[in-house]
Amino acid sequence: MTNEDKRKGIIVGHYGVAVDVKFDDGLIESIRVKRKSGHVVGDYIYMDGNFLKRMERNTIVHRRSQGGSTHVVASNLDVLGIVVSSTPVSPKGFIDRTIVAARSSSVNPFIVVNKSDLESSVTLYNEIKPVYESSIPVFLANTIDNNGIDSIKNYFSAGLRGAFVGVSGVGKSSILNSMCKDIELVTGELSYRNEKGRHTTTTSTLHELDTGGELIDTPGFRDFGVANILVDELSEYYCGFDNLKEGYCKFRNCLHVNEPDCHVKSCLESNELSESRYETYLSLLSDIKKSSI
Repeated sequence: MTNEDKRKGIIVGHYGVAVDVKFDDGLIESIRVKRKSGHVVGDYIYMDGNFLKRMERNTIVHRRSQGGSTHVVASNLDVLGIVVSSTPVSPKGFIDRTIVAARSSSVNPFIVVNKSDLESSVTLYNEIKPVYESSIPVFLANTIDNNGIDSIKNYFSAGLRGAFVGVSGVGKSSILNSMCKDIELVTGELSYRNEKGRHTTTTSTLHELDTGGELIDTPGFRDFGVANILVDELSEYYCGFDNLKEGYCKFRNCLHVNEPDCHVKSCLESNELSESRYETYLSLLSDIKKSSI
């Protein structure tokens, strides 16, 4: 039997030692796998006898944990939604690290500022929007009255497959519940003591949107470290240099730090590039250098 003749499908749920596979005939079956099988939601597979085999991935989003290990968040994504709110507060640089991780994986990032029913989240949105809106979509939403949810659904309606990432308690599952009326993901309150979210999603699942597109629900993360890129690749993916006037650095592998005739440093000196965006770039550069040691 050739690969073309074997049953094919997509992993739509991952539960540690078992995965749910939606086969091309529409049937969904639970299949046992090894705990560290490497399979993730979004993987296309085929059955080889009783064994599940993974097809080549189109895109892979990696995350580096605080301990330094690298994890696959999801595969075969088109877009990655970065969910933030005024509470809980995301770690400094979380948005920019996640944007770099997405772009380096050929996945388009977008931002959702959640909990717009809170004045502090609206303030956060007004701070974030002018920084990023010229490069990537920025949405403001809440799940109390579903304000902004239709705009996000419309973004997916072109048939995009995406996932939401964000710290625990930021409201990813609540947004997905609002977008997918046929599911009821468990949501959690903030921890009273430290205002950090509790992990309410411990598995990953894929859901179809009634207006088109698909969403993968992922566990919450304390942080989202950049993985698998080189220091001289950062400027290609960093969302801060996108709209600088056209120009070139003297050296092809310029890191935009101390090199002569650097176009980025020239834009910084002329105030076309803000000091804060440049400082964020330097911080990311330092993180990548440390992770490569």
